[in-house]
Parts: sequence; structure tokens; C-alpha cells
Amino acid sequence: MVDTQQPEALAIIGVFLSITTIFAALRIWARVIGCKNGIRWDSYMMWSDGLIALAYALVATESYASIKYTLYTWQGYHLVDIPKLSIADQVRGQKYNLANQLLYNPILALVKASVILFLLRIGGAKPIAKKALWTTFVLNLLLAIAIFFADAFQCTPFNYVYDYPMMDLTAQKAAGADSKGQVNGVTIKGGKCIDQINFFLISAGLAVGTDLLVVAIPTVIIWDLKMARRKKIAAGAILSVGVLVTAVSIARLIIYHWRFSPKNHDRTYGVGYTVSSMEANLAITTGCVPSLGPLVRRIAPRILGSTGNYPSRPTPSGYVQQTGEGNEGKGGQVSLETFGARTTGWKGSRSQVEVEAWSSDENILPPEPEQIRKAVNVDVTFSDASSIEGRKVQGKPAF
Repeated sequence: MVDTQQPEALAIIGVFLSITTIFAALRIWARVIGCKNGIRWDSYMMWSDGLIALAYALVATESYASIKYTLYTWQGYHLVDIPKLSIADQVRGQKYNLANQLLYNPILALVKASVILFLLRIGGAKPIAKKALWTTFVLNLLLAIAIFFADAFQCTPFNYVYDYPMMDLTAQKAAGADSKGQVNGVTIKGGKCIDQINFFLISAGLAVGTDLLVVAIPTVIIWDLKMARRKKIAAGAILSVGVLVTAVSIARLIIYHWRFSPKNHDRTYGVGYTVSSMEANLAITTGCVPSLGPLVRRIAPRILGSTGNYPSRPTPSGYVQQTGEGNEGKGGQVSLETFGARTTGWKGSRSQVEVEAWSSDENILPPEPEQIRKAVNVDVTFSDASSIEGRKVQGKPAF
């Protein structure tokens, strides 16, 4: 029986596409729930969702191309077990290979752009974060365009990248080459290409670089926010879930370095080449996770906790702590202890206190209209108080 890993390769491609489809559907469900609950579908959200939808369409196409490439080029089989392929089958297989190459980088770029717009929506109030996000957005766009065209025109003439079996054979016949396709020890080719191996490795390295930027920026957004440690860790984990994609990107770089190594004499055997499809699908999956807040709150409300609701309870000053939402812009009196301040020994004064607003459409961080931090005018009133030692009991001096 012939040893092959092709079934495993096809299963990997199909499973990851199925997972991506599920998360894409969950994202749509979460959007429907959010809109029913009054979440505003603003331009940032619209563009973020649109880019993810386009990326999903491309990744479905790429997965189909990967399956066809696997079948036509006998991936998963040992080289010695692969029958001699016709020129037509070789050309067809390389066309699907080119399709994979051209789709891979745009998918990742679209997902990163979608995530950046999402982060701009929830964390755009921090100037340093906003500048970093827009800089990364432009860098990601320029890099995607550059890699796409370099990939598309990596060979001269253009069609040599996939039609090289036929073009080489035609050129060798015209030059009177021997059975090895050589004339005076020189292999005759029908076109020329850039150093494809170095190009693939360098572009993969640049993709890892932009991945790291997108993963690191959420840390800047939540670094100095005043929120419970548990919620800060949860928010950071949700916003930085793309680190999984970065890990796969690094793994892809290592795998492809070996795949193209001169020491690898059996390139078709194995499932390592499916890492590109895995990475593209995983990118969309993780890109959908931060937008699932409304859905998670419906299914398991305790995971993200309540947003903006604080229990009412009496304070030492005699006033009742009200919810932050109930008093914003309504002139309600709130004890300063609502914000964790000590009031003992203070005299009555009017103060402006900076507080954090934690209710957001995504239930992670506040949307841009709330500016993450906002000033709330509060009236702090204190009654004169004296210590027990200083009080006088009626008719008797205090001892």
C-alpha cells in the first residue's frame, strides 16, 4: 500500500475552513443581537465587518484552490510514488498554486485592517494608540499591495510562473537540448523569475512583523486603564487573541524554510504546506472573536460582567451612591466615595473627578464617543463631624 498523507492534508484544509465559517456566522449573530439592543452600526463597525466578509470570500476560494493544488500535484505522496504527470496537469496544478499565493497575503491584510478599525472604534480616544493604529493600517495596506504585485509578476513573461513546464519544453526543443533539457551543460528555460524562495521567506517575515504590531497595540490601549485586574486581563486576552495567528505565521516561516531547503528531497510528502491555509482561516477566526461580546453576554453574562451598573448603597456622608449611567449629565449628587476617595476630614467643596466609562458596544472597552475617560462633575457635600473624644454629652463634659 502506498504511503500517503494526502487525506490528512485535505482534512486540515476542510476543518479549518469549517471553523472559520462557524465563527463568521457567530459574528453575524452577534451583530444582529447588538443591533436589536440598540448598538449603533457606525462606519468603523461597517468597514470592519465588510473587510472580514471579503476576507472570508477569499479564504473560501483559497481553500478550494488548495484542495485542487493538493489533488493535481499529488501533495502528500512521496516523490517516488507520484506517476509522471502530463504537461497539462502540471500547468493546471501550478495555476492553483499561483492562486494560493495571490490570495494568501490579501486575506491576512484584510483581517488586520478589520481588526485595526475595530481597535480604532473602541480605543481611538488614546492619541498614541490612534496614531499607532493608523500608521499600522497604512503600512499594512502598502505592504499588501507591494507583495501582491511582486507575487503576480515574479516571472517574466507573466505566465511563466504557472506555464513553465510547457514553455521550458518548447524552448529546449527549439535550442536542440538533450534529454535533460541542457545545451553545453546549461539548462534551457522559457522564462526567468526572481529568487522565489527568498521572496516567500521575506514576505512571510514582513507579515509576522505587522502581526506583532497589531497584537501589541491593544496592550497600549488598556495599559493605564483603571479597571479591575480580572477585566483588564480578560480584555487584553480578547483583543490580543491574534497572537495565535502570529505563532502560526512564525511556524509557517520555519516550515517553508525547510520545504524550500536543498536538503529536502521529498517536498511533496507531508502536510506542512497546508499551514498557509491554516493561517489564513485562523486569522479570520481570531478576527471575529472580539466582536462576539453581545453574543457572549447573552449566553454567559458572567464572563464579561456587567457594564456601567453599580449597586446603590449609603455612604458615610449620608448620600446614596447612584449608578454612573444614572447620573451622567443629570446633576445628581454622588458621594466622592463612589469613586473610591476618602472623605474624612475634608471640607465641603465642588470638584471635577475623572472616572472611567466601561460600557461599550462590544462589552470590552468604551466606544470612541465615550472617549474611554470622561470627566463627570460631582457635588461633594460634607457635614461637620467631630470625633467621639471631642463630642460633648448633653450636660456633661467629655472625658
